[in-house]
Amino acid sequence: MEKAQLLLSNTKKVNLPCPLCAETFSSTELLCSHVTAMHNIKMYKRKLSYKHQCVECKEKFRNERDLKAHNLKKHTGIVCDICGQKFSQMGNMRRHRIRHTGIKEHKCEECPKEFFTAKELKAHMISHTRIYPHVCEICGKRCRDGGVRSAHMRRHTGERPAKCPVCGKCFFSIHDLNIHSVTHSDERPFSCDICNARFRLRKALRIHKRTHLPVEERKHVCSICGKTFTQAGNLKKHMLIHGAGTS
Repeated sequence: MEKAQLLLSNTKKVNLPCPLCAETFSSTELLCSHVTAMHNIKMYKRKLSYKHQCVECKEKFRNERDLKAHNLKKHTGIVCDICGQKFSQMGNMRRHRIRHTGIKEHKCEECPKEFFTAKELKAHMISHTRIYPHVCEICGKRCRDGGVRSAHMRRHTGERPAKCPVCGKCFFSIHDLNIHSVTHSDERPFSCDICNARFRLRKALRIHKRTHLPVEERKHVCSICGKTFTQAGNLKKHMLIHGAGTS
């Protein structure tokens, strides 16, 4: 990393030009990340002013979006009576409660997968079309929707607006915060329909259910002893027993 450092003043301009190339960016965060990643130079902003104050607890935030996220977590929210998750709108909470029923009414016509909502099905269909319309301005990664892209771009800027009210840990998105929140609860709402094992996260349940797959569907096979696995990572760990890698 070069020693040179560029100082960038806080500005409201829409198109911010890179001082080293022809690229322009919509925010100072994106510009700073671009200069660091592409030109190997650290770029800093002057301290931002925090003008948006919460009327309930007087905590200040640098923009309206962060203030709204704070209010949703700390002072408002419609609560799911099953798991305690908060929502800003009744409609969102009702869609969430469908997940507790386990009933998936929206079925993909291309594969056996089923979904709780039409929105989830629409997002899934991209996996068949392979068309990802939302592009990261910094690294060029293509995302399936704007929300995913926004959360991804925060990984470049380092912004973590979603703060856990229990432990104070911050996350790039509300989705990441919701996943983290279950670690503070003993509740395990996701149950395996084969062996009744219970899990805090839906992802953990999906991984567990692979252990019930028949041997012929376990694609990762140890070349030494023939043991089969549902995940490449598990095969890699297993190979350590033989004192070998997967290459």
